[in-house]
Amino acid sequence: MSHWLHPDWPKTVALIQRETKDDQGRQFLTPIGSGTFLIWKDVSCILTCKHVADIGTWIAINRKPSGIMVVPISDYQQRTGLKWFFHHDVNVDLAAMPFPIQDTMDIKFIWRDLFESPEGVVEGDDVFFLGFPLGIGSREKLTPLVRAGIVSYKQNDSILLIEGNVFPGNSGGPVFLKPSFYDFKTGTFGRITPPTFIGLLQAFISYEEVAVSLQTGRQRVVFQENSGLARVYSTKPVTEMLESPDFLKAISELPKTPIVFKPKERPPPMRQVTL
Repeated sequence: MSHWLHPDWPKTVALIQRETKDDQGRQFLTPIGSGTFLIWKDVSCILTCKHVADIGTWIAINRKPSGIMVVPISDYQQRTGLKWFFHHDVNVDLAAMPFPIQDTMDIKFIWRDLFESPEGVVEGDDVFFLGFPLGIGSREKLTPLVRAGIVSYKQNDSILLIEGNVFPGNSGGPVFLKPSFYDFKTGTFGRITPPTFIGLLQAFISYEEVAVSLQTGRQRVVFQENSGLARVYSTKPVTEMLESPDFLKAISELPKTPIVFKPKERPPPMRQVTL
């Protein structure tokens, strides 16, 4: 029996990590977020959140036919002259970078025709999202977790709120409308609607619980908890960033010959939660 989640969809997501040290000074790669691969103007790119790009130092990708390739971002940028590009609004937490591919990379891409406009998303729509929360995974193959939720609120054309279990590591991962027999826009049952890309996960929304001293009546500790709601940037700000003059200029000036870069042979070990 066929499944609605095509095996190529998880290959559109990369694991972004940063280099850290433990108490003994040993180096490790710690997961901090996710990256989404897409094609824009026939150029392969990687999309994530700005707060992930600012501290991310390595991109982990599956290798063909097996294994994991870990690419150092700084070395890649030095060899290509490329860099992260950000949304013109400094308050929008988005980043993108052209990302030349090689035959040894086992990745797939989201194309422009899969972009769903904000008008095509309504409250109550079922969604699924991909990413690497808490660094859960295997050391032999990167497999993003698939999680489900619903669109809870449209703050505006740029920001959606979804109800779903989102945790650190999900930032920068793609969000899709889940195939459905019911069309919320027309209120009718009909053909199965295909999955479409509605935006990028930014972060979960937290709420605060304040512990108050019974003796003094003063606040002592503030606990931040996951509310179960998460912020998603719609395809509108994503498109605005990718259509910016600086980004279009960068992809137009890419060399026509493939850029070949090699990952470091012995990168620091990946710190993952294995199940």
